[in-house]
Amino acid sequence: MSVKVGDKVLSSSKWSYLLGLGVSGNTEKAQKFLESIPAPDPNAVLEKKRQDYIKYMENPAYKERLKKELINTYLGEGMPDADQENEVNEIYEQRLNNIKTAKLVDFNNFDWESHTSWKNNNANAPKGNIGGFSDPATGLIVAQEKNAYHELTHSAERYQNFAPGFSEASDKIAEQNKDKEFPLYPDYDRSYFKDPAEQKARINQLRLDAIKNYGYDQSKPFNINDYPELKKSSSYRDLNIMNNYSDDDINELSKYVASNDKRQPRNMA
Repeated sequence: MSVKVGDKVLSSSKWSYLLGLGVSGNTEKAQKFLESIPAPDPNAVLEKKRQDYIKYMENPAYKERLKKELINTYLGEGMPDADQENEVNEIYEQRLNNIKTAKLVDFNNFDWESHTSWKNNNANAPKGNIGGFSDPATGLIVAQEKNAYHELTHSAERYQNFAPGFSEASDKIAEQNKDKEFPLYPDYDRSYFKDPAEQKARINQLRLDAIKNYGYDQSKPFNINDYPELKKSSSYRDLNIMNNYSDDDINELSKYVASNDKRQPRNMA
């Protein structure tokens, strides 16, 4: 177990020692002890997130889910089984390679203003609220620890445009919810949050957080109600408040995040 204190990550033994100093009133010693612990290298943190994502993709459940979605919504009937298998394998390997070769840059160390691709593609993003960026042309990922899985989702799928299963499910839910009022921020421009690519990246962030932090078995259907702590996250908030999705809506959409989407126009978060 580890505990985060500011920008420091403490092992359970160091955390217990620090607590002991605090309880005994040795605040000056506690402060010096905390200052002696180096902050994690942000790029090393992102690299760990990459390895988490690779492990997620290398789990047989991921490929099985990808195969099922692609056959149902893209490969369809009429293609021989062997050809379907070859197509799935090719798509899977490309995605995995996209993750392995992506260039990771810490959000706080990136020169946003000098990056042309970002400036040309941020029209719909909430101003002053950019959390990261995935450039499909170069494989560059700019991210924070908290949203790295989100940006890696965008990068995994770059150059792959097919399988509208997620969009169809999203459109169906939107139609069902069209008469629902938005209790919060009713006049907010929600075009960014309605982007299927953004919705899917947020659901995948929830899925990977559940795997990493709460022991979710990815071979089982995802149910957000099994992980109440995730309902405090920005990914859940954006789906629930900005898209007016219920927990059942989120669970339904989580069935389709392995496949890509014909209407994925942006890779911003």
